[in-house]
Amino acid sequence: MTSAIDEVVLPRSKPLSGRLIAAAAFIVPPIALLIVAMGLALRGGGVAAEQWQPASVGVVASLLVLAAVGAIPSVPRAAWPALGSFAALIAWSAASLLWSASREATAENVLRLITFAAATAFGAGYAARPRAALSLAASLALFGGLAAGLIELKLLSGSTSAFFGSRLSWPINYANADAALVWLPVPPLLAFAAAYPLRPLVRGMFGLLAALALAVGLAAGSRGAAIALVVALIASVAIARDRGRFALTLLAVIGPVAFVAARMMAGDPSSSSSAARERGGAALAASAVAAILVCGLAMLDRRNRFPFRERDRRVALALWAMVLVIGVGAFAAKAGRPDTWLEARWNEFSNVHPTLTGDVSHFGTGFSNRYEYWRVAWRTFEAHPVDGIGSGAFSVPWFRSRSIDENVIDAHSWQASALAETGIVGLALTALVFLLPLAAIRNARDGRDAWPIASVALGGTAVYFVVHASLDWLLRIPAVAVPGFVALGALATGGRAAGDLAFTGRVGRAALASAAIVVLVLAIPVYLSTVAVDRAESKAATSTKDALAELDAATELNPFATEPLLVRATILQLDRRPRAALRAATEATERGPQNWTAWLALAGARQSDGDSAGARAALDHAAALNPRAPQLRRLQRSSARTGARDRW
Repeated sequence: MTSAIDEVVLPRSKPLSGRLIAAAAFIVPPIALLIVAMGLALRGGGVAAEQWQPASVGVVASLLVLAAVGAIPSVPRAAWPALGSFAALIAWSAASLLWSASREATAENVLRLITFAAATAFGAGYAARPRAALSLAASLALFGGLAAGLIELKLLSGSTSAFFGSRLSWPINYANADAALVWLPVPPLLAFAAAYPLRPLVRGMFGLLAALALAVGLAAGSRGAAIALVVALIASVAIARDRGRFALTLLAVIGPVAFVAARMMAGDPSSSSSAARERGGAALAASAVAAILVCGLAMLDRRNRFPFRERDRRVALALWAMVLVIGVGAFAAKAGRPDTWLEARWNEFSNVHPTLTGDVSHFGTGFSNRYEYWRVAWRTFEAHPVDGIGSGAFSVPWFRSRSIDENVIDAHSWQASALAETGIVGLALTALVFLLPLAAIRNARDGRDAWPIASVALGGTAVYFVVHASLDWLLRIPAVAVPGFVALGALATGGRAAGDLAFTGRVGRAALASAAIVVLVLAIPVYLSTVAVDRAESKAATSTKDALAELDAATELNPFATEPLLVRATILQLDRRPRAALRAATEATERGPQNWTAWLALAGARQSDGDSAGARAALDHAAALNPRAPQLRRLQRSSARTGARDRW
């Protein structure tokens, strides 16, 4: 049996022409996005505005430059519905500024969506051709290998700072995202480990990297990531034409990792360097064994010996059936009946006030706050079924309706977030953005040239991203979201692009350039406002005048932002200028009438200005917006005692 990648044959009768070299250069933009994503990962995931906003501006500016020089490939018509859905989602999200409970959050989220739409467009335009799609898949594989390698070095160095409790929390400082960082590219790594034309040593190297990624990802203890990975691997096997070869390779990689899985999650590396090094050593050993097994399979494959020679599917099916039987038996012996175990986990999941003992991050428990996130999201949807509360504004209903003391700004699911923030319309558009590219996987699998193998790599990655984003807040973590959307964009073409480059016409380039200019005009002031606030906070300790000047600029640059006004009010209070602080805090409540921190700042400003009754009223307003805020309860009790003394 031959692999689907066998169809990839580079011309040998004549040297590479300048046109072929130029065509190869057109895969650079999406690969550059992967490099940007890795840079954001090493800075903490790019969650903070000062991290992702410059990247966003850079991506849009790149589109403008490419359009200006005519270097924009035409997007296959098959990808138009997905890109059109993304444009409609952005338009609907921007329209929600008219009714948003937090216009500041909505404006920021619209810019984030534009960044992801650009990443999708890069994937659809530059990775639509067969060899370009294969190059993108290889780049994703190297992305995962690099991420896993960096984490492995951290483990082997015995770094306790890489952990939060028993869970890996580096480089993104959020265990679930760290798992996503290394598990998102596992399907491409496995696809190349199973690629028949590659030499056995090369396939063994990809097997090593795949096993290393799987092993270090286990150290994060992410259940959502594990669910997404299982679904992605099943999807990858289903997509592959050479399912037997792929399934055998998958078993060769997973087998050694399974033997060290318990060790990868044991101990408390946050307080013991030896525990961190032990995890690193276990991951390295499993990876080495996997490399040997994959290399051995590859050599047997090359010589067409057992288990190959048209028997690999039957052998793979028998081996996997045996593994599943043993696994289910071992699980039943340890945990009891599966239905009883699942019922217990559901009861843990739906208990919003659990009695926690030990580390609840392990895979054997169901404790999670997501049930509460999704409950609040559903209640918000019921109150605003069509339009939602405003794109990105989930924190407003959350602080008002939560029953647990946790500060979150996202519903931890793209479905729940869409329902709460943009209503049924937003959910429909978001679903089209995510699911239309997945629906095109079948066509990509049947595509020409390198698309069959690229569809396995990119399809598995896309399935992982969509499933994991259903269980976590990955859309606010660009280090993971950007590679996911690039893969979705490439898949949206369905492998329909021709092998030769075709460029967008003048009208298309002019439209794209005009759109990029509009976005830049809106985005650059937002970014400059963020930078100005950062500078003001740095200058506040040395020069109040300079800090206030920066905050004035930040306030003017972003008409939706409340943070510059809140920082200004704080600085002015410390500078004993209560009237000026009161004006800044009042303007903050006007910009963000449902921002409880703005009302808290107003209460402080009124108290400094001698208005005790006004301060109590502002505190009551803040408490109505965030009833569970402990600092508000303390201030209300203190204010009540002060008011009683005043009346006496």
